[in-house]
Amino acid sequence: MERVQPVGVYLVGIFTVLTALGAWFFAFLFSGFATGNEGNSLWFVYAGLIAVFGALLVADAVLIFLGMRAGYFLSMASWILLLLFDFWLGYWLVSVGVHTDVDFNLLIMYVVLYPLLSFAYFSTKRVKTYFQ
Repeated sequence: MERVQPVGVYLVGIFTVLTALGAWFFAFLFSGFATGNEGNSLWFVYAGLIAVFGALLVADAVLIFLGMRAGYFLSMASWILLLLFDFWLGYWLVSVGVHTDVDFNLLIMYVVLYPLLSFAYFSTKRVKTYFQ
């Protein structure tokens, strides 16, 4: 019997690709901070880690699209890492006094809601049986 991919799994894969693009944007942004703050190599470390996380998300999206079991577990791990990154970024932005506007709040809401809702959806029985 052939497995039928749930529609939500495909949508989660698309959102994973979009999140990878966002991670690479932040890596580019942090590398710009590194060049602006000469002598502070910590920004390069942040940029490198976020760029690697973006590549991990792309690999995760490919595994999700292929319906491989590794994609299921990699997704769970990447969503936890994404939530940790989001809370760190929020703490950092508050500590440096960045004022938020409506667009930025929507971005933060996406970064929080995407992993939470995807985690809840991937915890359903139908999705678990698809990835077995």
